[in-house]
Amino acid sequence: MIELDSHRWALVVAHPGHELRAFHFVERTRPMVSVLTDGSGWNGPPRITETAELLAGLGAPVGPVFGSLVDRNAYAHLMAANTAVYRDMAHALASRFTEAGITAVVTDAA
Repeated sequence: MIELDSHRWALVVAHPGHELRAFHFVERTRPMVSVLTDGSGWNGPPRITETAELLAGLGAPVGPVFGSLVDRNAYAHLMAANTAVYRDMAHALASRFTEAGITAVVTDAA
């Protein structure tokens, strides 16, 4: 069993709202949270602000990648097999995690 208090945590999720699946984890560990997209779906309003407000209320800092991609653009990159944008995000995450002393990362399923 992983001892939660023995790590500096990060949480990486694809879309706003996914952090709710790990609410108690976020509440308990206050991880650095990164959200890849803005939650706008195909043509809706972004939902990233609600996630930012929830995290602020829990004392969980936002990461370097936070609503960086509009949803429809994220899917377009996936369908076009444009890996550069995701590789750049991975590098930004890794760099910031190293700087912050992150020792464990939780993510939602692919």
